[in-house]
Amino acid sequence: MQFNITHYHIYIMDIIDLVHKQKSDFNELVHKRHSERFYFQKNKVNMDAKKLLDDYCSTLTLGPFGTKTIIASTDQYMGTFKVIQYEGDKTQCPYYYIGAIASNLANPLKIGLIDFGYNFEKLILFATQLGFGTCWLGGTYHTAEAENCLKLEKGIPHKIVCISPVGVCKKPSEYGFLQKILNKMLSGAHSRIPLHKIFFVNDFNNPLRPDHPPDALKIQYSIKAKQSALMAILDSFRWSPSASNSQSWRVLFMEKEKCFAFFTSSSSSFYKFIDIGIGMLHWEAAAIEYGMKGHWDIDNTLKWSTQYFKDLKIKLPSFCTYHFAWVME
Repeated sequence: MQFNITHYHIYIMDIIDLVHKQKSDFNELVHKRHSERFYFQKNKVNMDAKKLLDDYCSTLTLGPFGTKTIIASTDQYMGTFKVIQYEGDKTQCPYYYIGAIASNLANPLKIGLIDFGYNFEKLILFATQLGFGTCWLGGTYHTAEAENCLKLEKGIPHKIVCISPVGVCKKPSEYGFLQKILNKMLSGAHSRIPLHKIFFVNDFNNPLRPDHPPDALKIQYSIKAKQSALMAILDSFRWSPSASNSQSWRVLFMEKEKCFAFFTSSSSSFYKFIDIGIGMLHWEAAAIEYGMKGHWDIDNTLKWSTQYFKDLKIKLPSFCTYHFAWVME
Protein backbone atom coordinates (compact mmCIF):
# COMPACT_ATOMS: atom_id res chain seq x y z
CA MET A 1 0.00 0.00 0.00
CA GLN A 2 1.43 3.36 -0.99
CA PHE A 3 1.87 5.88 1.81
CA ASN A 4 3.31 9.35 2.11
CA ILE A 5 6.50 9.26 4.23
CA THR A 6 7.85 12.75 3.49
CA HIS A 7 10.08 14.30 6.18
CA TYR A 8 10.44 11.30 8.48
CA HIS A 9 11.22 7.60 8.77
CA ILE A 10 8.56 5.13 9.75
CA TYR A 11 8.66 1.43 10.51
CA ILE A 12 4.95 0.94 11.00
CA MET A 13 4.79 -1.73 8.30
CA ASP A 14 7.08 -3.91 10.45
CA ILE A 15 4.36 -3.91 13.13
CA ILE A 16 1.57 -4.58 10.63
CA ASP A 17 3.52 -7.35 8.88
CA LEU A 18 4.14 -9.06 12.24
CA VAL A 19 0.44 -8.75 13.08
CA HIS A 20 -0.57 -10.28 9.74
CA LYS A 21 1.86 -13.19 10.14
CA GLN A 22 -0.05 -14.07 13.29
CA LYS A 23 -3.39 -13.77 11.44
CA SER A 24 -4.50 -10.70 13.35
CA ASP A 25 -4.99 -7.02 12.53
CA PHE A 26 -3.95 -3.68 14.01
CA ASN A 27 -7.17 -3.03 15.93
CA GLU A 28 -6.86 -6.42 17.65
CA LEU A 29 -3.26 -5.57 18.59
CA VAL A 30 -4.39 -2.28 20.13
CA HIS A 31 -6.89 -4.12 22.31
CA LYS A 32 -4.31 -6.75 23.25
CA ARG A 33 -2.01 -4.11 24.77
CA HIS A 34 -2.53 -3.41 28.48
CA SER A 35 -0.41 -1.80 31.16
CA GLU A 36 1.00 -4.96 32.74
CA ARG A 37 2.39 -4.63 36.24
CA PHE A 38 2.94 -8.25 37.38
CA TYR A 39 5.76 -10.34 35.86
CA PHE A 40 7.43 -13.73 36.08
CA GLN A 41 11.22 -14.01 36.40
CA LYS A 42 13.18 -12.68 33.44
CA ASN A 43 14.60 -16.15 32.77
CA LYS A 44 11.20 -17.01 31.22
CA VAL A 45 11.78 -14.46 28.43
CA ASN A 46 12.23 -15.93 24.95
CA MET A 47 15.59 -14.46 23.97
CA ASP A 48 14.99 -14.92 20.23
CA ALA A 49 11.90 -12.74 20.55
CA LYS A 50 13.84 -10.22 22.62
CA LYS A 51 16.50 -10.02 19.92
CA LEU A 52 13.76 -9.26 17.37
CA LEU A 53 12.59 -6.47 19.65
CA ASP A 54 16.12 -5.11 20.12
CA ASP A 55 16.70 -5.13 16.36
CA TYR A 56 13.44 -3.27 15.82
CA CYS A 57 14.32 -0.83 18.60
CA SER A 58 17.51 0.13 16.74
CA THR A 59 15.41 1.49 13.84
CA LEU A 60 13.49 3.96 16.03
CA THR A 61 15.85 6.88 15.69
CA LEU A 62 13.71 9.76 14.36
CA GLY A 63 10.17 10.93 14.97
CA PRO A 64 7.84 12.66 12.49
CA PHE A 65 9.14 16.11 13.49
CA GLY A 66 12.78 15.03 13.23
CA THR A 67 13.74 14.68 16.90
CA LYS A 68 16.32 12.00 17.62
CA THR A 69 14.99 9.23 19.86
CA ILE A 70 17.34 7.19 22.05
CA ILE A 71 16.10 3.81 23.36
CA ALA A 72 18.24 1.32 25.28
CA SER A 73 17.44 -1.97 27.02
CA THR A 74 18.83 -3.20 30.32
CA ASP A 75 18.49 -6.14 32.68
CA GLN A 76 19.18 -3.88 35.67
CA TYR A 77 16.71 -3.17 38.48
CA MET A 78 15.05 0.22 37.97
CA GLY A 79 13.56 0.74 41.41
CA THR A 80 9.95 1.21 40.30
CA PHE A 81 8.59 1.69 43.85
CA LYS A 82 6.52 -1.55 43.62
CA VAL A 83 4.49 -0.20 40.70
CA ILE A 84 6.04 -3.09 38.76
CA GLN A 85 6.10 -6.40 40.65
CA TYR A 86 7.90 -9.63 39.83
CA GLU A 87 8.87 -12.99 41.27
CA GLY A 88 12.26 -13.50 42.94
CA ASP A 89 14.90 -10.97 43.95
CA LYS A 90 16.06 -7.86 42.11
CA THR A 91 18.10 -9.90 39.65
CA GLN A 92 14.85 -11.43 38.37
CA CYS A 93 13.11 -8.13 37.58
CA PRO A 94 11.83 -7.79 33.99
CA TYR A 95 13.96 -6.20 31.30
CA TYR A 96 13.51 -2.45 30.96
CA TYR A 97 13.58 -0.22 27.91
CA ILE A 98 14.65 3.35 28.64
CA GLY A 99 13.59 6.13 26.30
CA ALA A 100 15.10 9.57 25.86
CA ILE A 101 15.20 12.37 23.33
CA ALA A 102 18.24 14.29 22.22
CA SER A 103 18.03 17.96 23.12
CA ASN A 104 17.63 19.91 19.91
CA LEU A 105 17.53 23.68 19.82
CA ALA A 106 15.76 23.47 16.45
CA ASN A 107 12.80 21.66 18.07
CA PRO A 108 11.09 22.80 21.28
CA LEU A 109 10.67 20.21 24.04
CA LYS A 110 6.97 19.76 23.25
CA ILE A 111 7.80 18.70 19.68
CA GLY A 112 10.41 16.28 20.98
CA LEU A 113 7.82 14.75 23.32
CA ILE A 114 5.41 14.15 20.42
CA ASP A 115 8.20 12.40 18.52
CA PHE A 116 9.01 10.35 21.61
CA GLY A 117 5.42 9.21 22.16
CA TYR A 118 5.18 8.21 18.50
CA ASN A 119 8.38 6.15 18.53
CA PHE A 120 8.17 4.58 21.99
CA GLU A 121 4.64 3.37 21.28
CA LYS A 122 6.01 1.56 18.22
CA LEU A 123 8.30 -0.31 20.60
CA ILE A 124 5.38 -1.03 22.96
CA LEU A 125 3.15 -2.42 20.19
CA PHE A 126 5.93 -4.49 18.60
CA ALA A 127 6.70 -5.98 22.03
CA THR A 128 3.01 -6.67 22.62
CA GLN A 129 2.67 -8.57 19.34
CA LEU A 130 5.76 -10.62 20.26
CA GLY A 131 3.90 -11.70 23.39
CA PHE A 132 5.59 -9.47 25.97
CA GLY A 133 3.94 -7.42 28.68
CA THR A 134 4.74 -3.69 28.83
CA CYS A 135 3.79 -0.62 30.84
CA TRP A 136 4.47 3.08 30.19
CA LEU A 137 6.21 4.57 33.25
CA GLY A 138 6.70 8.32 33.40
CA GLY A 139 8.22 8.88 36.83
CA THR A 140 8.19 5.84 39.11
CA TYR A 141 11.78 4.69 38.58
CA HIS A 142 15.30 5.65 39.66
CA THR A 143 16.49 8.31 37.23
CA ALA A 144 20.16 7.76 38.10
CA GLU A 145 19.90 4.06 37.21
CA ALA A 146 18.21 4.93 33.94
CA GLU A 147 20.97 7.41 33.11
CA ASN A 148 23.64 4.79 33.73
CA CYS A 149 21.89 2.29 31.49
CA LEU A 150 21.71 4.72 28.56
CA LYS A 151 25.53 4.72 28.46
CA LEU A 152 25.74 8.02 26.61
CA GLU A 153 28.98 9.92 26.44
CA LYS A 154 29.18 12.79 28.89
CA GLY A 155 28.14 16.10 27.44
CA ILE A 156 25.56 14.71 25.01
CA PRO A 157 22.41 16.75 25.76
CA HIS A 158 19.34 14.57 26.26
CA LYS A 159 16.26 14.08 28.40
CA ILE A 160 14.95 10.76 29.69
CA VAL A 161 11.21 10.73 29.15
CA CYS A 162 9.75 7.30 30.02
CA ILE A 163 10.68 3.67 30.54
CA SER A 164 8.81 0.37 30.19
CA PRO A 165 9.29 -3.10 31.60
CA VAL A 166 9.32 -5.87 29.01
CA GLY A 167 8.80 -9.45 30.11
CA VAL A 168 6.45 -12.38 30.56
CA CYS A 169 3.47 -11.02 32.46
CA LYS A 170 1.06 -12.89 34.65
CA LYS A 171 -2.51 -13.61 33.67
CA PRO A 172 -5.19 -12.35 36.10
CA SER A 173 -5.83 -15.94 37.21
CA GLU A 174 -2.18 -16.12 38.33
CA TYR A 175 -2.26 -12.99 40.52
CA GLY A 176 -1.62 -13.24 44.22
CA PHE A 177 -4.06 -11.79 46.78
CA LEU A 178 -2.46 -8.34 46.99
CA GLN A 179 -1.97 -8.24 43.23
CA LYS A 180 -5.69 -8.85 42.73
CA ILE A 181 -6.48 -5.91 45.04
CA LEU A 182 -4.04 -3.63 43.21
CA ASN A 183 -5.38 -4.71 39.84
CA LYS A 184 -8.92 -3.90 40.96
CA MET A 185 -7.78 -0.43 42.07
CA LEU A 186 -6.25 0.12 38.62
CA SER A 187 -9.17 -1.31 36.66
CA GLY A 188 -10.25 2.19 35.54
CA ALA A 189 -7.20 2.26 33.27
CA HIS A 190 -8.97 -0.24 31.00
CA SER A 191 -11.91 2.10 30.29
CA ARG A 192 -12.30 4.64 27.50
CA ILE A 193 -14.59 7.60 27.01
CA PRO A 194 -17.17 7.20 24.21
CA LEU A 195 -16.36 8.09 20.60
CA HIS A 196 -18.81 10.98 20.50
CA LYS A 197 -16.75 12.83 23.13
CA ILE A 198 -13.54 12.53 21.08
CA PHE A 199 -14.47 12.93 17.40
CA PHE A 200 -16.37 15.84 15.89
CA VAL A 201 -17.35 17.23 12.48
CA ASN A 202 -16.76 20.92 11.57
CA ASP A 203 -17.20 22.14 15.15
CA PHE A 204 -17.09 20.74 18.66
CA ASN A 205 -20.88 20.74 19.01
CA ASN A 206 -21.34 18.15 16.27
CA PRO A 207 -20.11 14.65 17.23
CA LEU A 208 -18.91 12.37 14.43
CA ARG A 209 -21.25 9.39 14.06
CA PRO A 210 -19.46 6.40 12.47
CA ASP A 211 -22.82 4.90 11.47
CA HIS A 212 -23.78 8.10 9.58
CA PRO A 213 -20.47 9.72 8.57
CA PRO A 214 -20.04 12.64 6.16
CA ASP A 215 -19.76 11.56 2.52
CA ALA A 216 -16.00 12.18 2.52
CA LEU A 217 -15.59 9.53 5.24
CA LYS A 218 -17.60 6.75 3.64
CA ILE A 219 -14.52 4.65 3.00
CA GLN A 220 -14.82 0.98 2.12
CA TYR A 221 -15.76 -1.64 4.70
CA SER A 222 -12.95 -3.81 6.00
CA ILE A 223 -13.58 -7.55 6.21
CA LYS A 224 -10.44 -7.94 8.37
CA ALA A 225 -11.74 -5.55 10.99
CA LYS A 226 -15.26 -7.04 11.00
CA GLN A 227 -16.54 -3.49 11.18
CA SER A 228 -16.38 -0.39 9.02
CA ALA A 229 -12.88 0.79 8.18
CA LEU A 230 -13.72 4.19 9.68
CA MET A 231 -14.85 2.60 12.94
CA ALA A 232 -11.67 0.51 13.12
CA ILE A 233 -9.51 3.64 12.69
CA LEU A 234 -11.44 5.68 15.26
CA ASP A 235 -11.40 2.82 17.75
CA SER A 236 -7.67 2.19 17.30
CA PHE A 237 -7.00 5.84 18.10
CA ARG A 238 -9.44 5.90 21.00
CA TRP A 239 -7.59 3.01 22.69
CA SER A 240 -4.25 4.81 22.66
CA PRO A 241 -2.70 4.79 26.15
CA SER A 242 -2.40 8.15 27.91
CA ALA A 243 -0.95 9.50 31.15
CA SER A 244 -3.23 8.56 34.07
CA ASN A 245 -5.70 7.45 31.36
CA SER A 246 -6.56 11.13 30.86
CA GLN A 247 -7.70 10.63 27.23
CA SER A 248 -7.38 14.33 26.51
CA TRP A 249 -7.30 14.02 22.72
CA ARG A 250 -9.95 15.70 20.59
CA VAL A 251 -10.21 15.24 16.82
CA LEU A 252 -12.11 17.57 14.50
CA PHE A 253 -12.93 16.50 10.95
CA MET A 254 -12.98 19.58 8.70
CA GLU A 255 -15.32 18.52 5.90
CA LYS A 256 -14.36 21.22 3.40
CA GLU A 257 -10.60 20.66 3.82
CA LYS A 258 -10.93 16.83 4.12
CA CYS A 259 -8.65 16.97 7.14
CA PHE A 260 -8.66 15.60 10.67
CA ALA A 261 -7.30 18.25 13.06
CA PHE A 262 -5.77 16.81 16.24
CA PHE A 263 -5.94 18.59 19.59
CA THR A 264 -5.37 17.91 23.26
CA SER A 265 -7.61 19.50 25.89
CA SER A 266 -5.41 19.21 28.95
CA SER A 267 -3.64 21.66 31.24
CA SER A 268 -0.64 19.29 31.43
CA SER A 269 2.47 20.94 30.01
CA PHE A 270 4.33 17.66 29.56
CA TYR A 271 2.40 14.43 29.19
CA LYS A 272 -0.24 15.70 26.76
CA PHE A 273 2.47 15.98 24.09
CA ILE A 274 3.58 12.38 24.66
CA ASP A 275 -0.06 11.29 24.57
CA ILE A 276 -0.80 12.95 21.24
CA GLY A 277 2.38 11.41 19.82
CA ILE A 278 1.09 7.98 20.85
CA GLY A 279 -2.27 8.77 19.27
CA MET A 280 -0.51 9.94 16.10
CA LEU A 281 1.11 6.52 15.76
CA HIS A 282 -2.18 4.67 16.36
CA TRP A 283 -4.01 6.78 13.78
CA GLU A 284 -1.33 6.40 11.12
CA ALA A 285 -0.99 2.64 11.54
CA ALA A 286 -4.77 2.16 11.47
CA ALA A 287 -5.07 4.38 8.39
CA ILE A 288 -2.50 2.20 6.60
CA GLU A 289 -4.19 -1.00 7.76
CA TYR A 290 -7.74 -0.02 6.81
CA GLY A 291 -7.21 2.03 3.67
CA MET A 292 -7.60 5.70 4.59
CA LYS A 293 -4.91 7.17 2.34
CA GLY A 294 -3.43 10.42 3.53
CA HIS A 295 -0.46 12.17 5.09
CA TRP A 296 0.41 14.30 8.09
CA ASP A 297 0.48 18.06 7.79
CA ILE A 298 3.23 18.50 10.35
CA ASP A 299 4.67 21.67 8.83
CA ASN A 300 1.39 23.55 9.37
CA THR A 301 1.13 24.20 5.63
CA LEU A 302 -2.59 24.73 6.11
CA LYS A 303 -1.76 27.78 8.26
CA TRP A 304 -3.94 26.47 11.04
CA SER A 305 -3.68 27.89 14.52
CA THR A 306 -5.89 28.66 17.47
CA GLN A 307 -6.73 32.00 15.82
CA TYR A 308 -7.67 30.20 12.60
CA PHE A 309 -10.38 28.22 14.41
CA LYS A 310 -11.58 31.33 16.23
CA ASP A 311 -11.93 33.09 12.86
CA LEU A 312 -14.15 30.20 11.77
CA LYS A 313 -16.19 30.76 14.96
CA ILE A 314 -15.27 27.30 16.20
CA LYS A 315 -15.22 27.34 19.99
CA LEU A 316 -12.34 25.24 21.27
CA PRO A 317 -12.61 23.16 24.48
CA SER A 318 -10.81 24.36 27.61
CA PHE A 319 -6.99 24.15 27.51
CA CYS A 320 -7.26 23.08 23.87
CA THR A 321 -4.00 22.89 21.89
CA TYR A 322 -3.82 22.20 18.14
CA HIS A 323 -0.96 19.90 17.07
CA PHE A 324 -1.22 18.67 13.46
CA ALA A 325 -3.65 17.39 10.82
CA TRP A 326 -4.18 14.24 8.79
CA VAL A 327 -4.94 15.24 5.21
CA MET A 328 -6.95 12.69 3.24
CA GLU A 329 -5.84 11.90 -0.31
